[in-house]
Amino acid sequence: STPLYSSAASDVYKRQEIDRSSTYVQAQVMYTEKLYYSITHEDATLSELKVTDALVVPLGEVRQYTTSINGQRMGVYERRYAIFAEESGEIVIPGQKFSANVVNSYNRWNRGRPVAVISEPIRINVKATPASYPQSPWLPSPKITVSDRWSKPFSEWQVGEPITRNISITAQGLSGSQLPSIALPVVDGVKYYLSLIHISEPTRLLSI
Repeated sequence: STPLYSSAASDVYKRQEIDRSSTYVQAQVMYTEKLYYSITHEDATLSELKVTDALVVPLGEVRQYTTSINGQRMGVYERRYAIFAEESGEIVIPGQKFSANVVNSYNRWNRGRPVAVISEPIRINVKATPASYPQSPWLPSPKITVSDRWSKPFSEWQVGEPITRNISITAQGLSGSQLPSIALPVVDGVKYYLSLIHISEPTRLLSI
């Protein structure tokens, strides 16, 4: 992984991490961003993550929790995203901004001083589809599984009676739109009727 740091002060700083600095086009890159703070604040805002020539998928909501850093209790804002480069070459994750107002505990009518932290941009090298890849849909996934399920066992089939076959494709680290359609072979004496295709994209904490 490639962790990067940007800090404006010891009481407020950011940490970013990507799971790879080089990837293939349309492959998933995991991006994690953490904002550490030890100040009491209000009106906190985080900039919206947008990456040119890439699909950005949020993985859940912003998490807020506390941790201990070198014996100091720190609050944390954490965001996770899956990023898919749409073009080969290079993509840049822009520096993200956190801003807030520090609360003055001695004067509740004073909004206190503003604070802002902007992280450094991250550059990711994006490689094109390998020339050795076969002439088939490009699926840059570390794990792909195909399974099927019949509505009745083969021993109970009857001529003229419809049978339902459910075929599932599961691809780790890909969006549903990247999965290819299923081509069924022609079989004499059998008619196919394609039902509605269902695409599920569970946004887990770690990856799609």
